[in-house]
Amino acid sequence: MSQFVEKRRHRRHTSKLNATAVAGSGGLLRLATTIINLSSSGAMLELADSSALTDTVTLLYGHSIEPCTVVWKRDRYAGVRFDAPALGSAA
Repeated sequence: MSQFVEKRRHRRHTSKLNATAVAGSGGLLRLATTIINLSSSGAMLELADSSALTDTVTLLYGHSIEPCTVVWKRDRYAGVRFDAPALGSAA
């Protein structure tokens, strides 16, 4: 049995935060999402269909606005990397 090797640089914190992913040219597409886990460098999202996400999105949650790059998508889930370190999130 292979052992899982953690490669993340920043510790993840489990959460269930309601958020909006703003995508598309000019922010024309707004997708309701839930942040499943969060770190100072990125987040895992759950949404109805991750294929609707573009390569870059702006994640709106709480009092935060985070420009992000989508690094992976799988079914209803996606992983994003914050383009700048998140000021309000836990490290």
